[in-house]
Amino acid sequence: GFLAVPSDKGLIMLNVAGNNGRLPIRLALLVVLAAAPIRADQARPFDFFTPSVAAWRAGSGAPAAQAEPGSPGGVRFCCPFRNGATRVFWDRPGELDLRRAAMLELDLTCTRPEAIRSFGLYLKSGAGWYLWLTELKEAGRQKIWLSIPDAAQEGKPAGWNAISGIRIGCNRGMGMNADVVVHSLRIG
Repeated sequence: GFLAVPSDKGLIMLNVAGNNGRLPIRLALLVVLAAAPIRADQARPFDFFTPSVAAWRAGSGAPAAQAEPGSPGGVRFCCPFRNGATRVFWDRPGELDLRRAAMLELDLTCTRPEAIRSFGLYLKSGAGWYLWLTELKEAGRQKIWLSIPDAAQEGKPAGWNAISGIRIGCNRGMGMNADVVVHSLRIG
């Protein structure tokens, strides 16, 4: 499983299952990352969250993604859990090579974290996905750091150099509606 470690800069996700003796290395990485998040001059933006939402495709039961104008802007994903939906997701195509990346920094705002049991970021690769699932513990704007080596896998991903799309997914917590606005995803 994943361990969500809070810091003054947001949540850092650490995979603690199947470590094969690598836990001390991961804890050292965690300490370094908590002290030094991705610097703006070192990060590359992942341009999937610009205000243009035409490329995003809603899954069954999910409303269309909406542009979030203004500053900081982004893409709004509405989770209609009050209406009985148990999972909603949105997909967007796009190519990306993450072979040299160590970390992803996700900047988002959540209106009602208690409505979302888990928030997922999925990266499509070949016949599978790389993914991170996390709990959003607070309302408002926050940053979540995701370690590339700690990504779980579904199916048979073709490699970090063959990312062909992204998925945002939310699973129902309490039976109320919530919105998640993703402002940016930076690669470091």
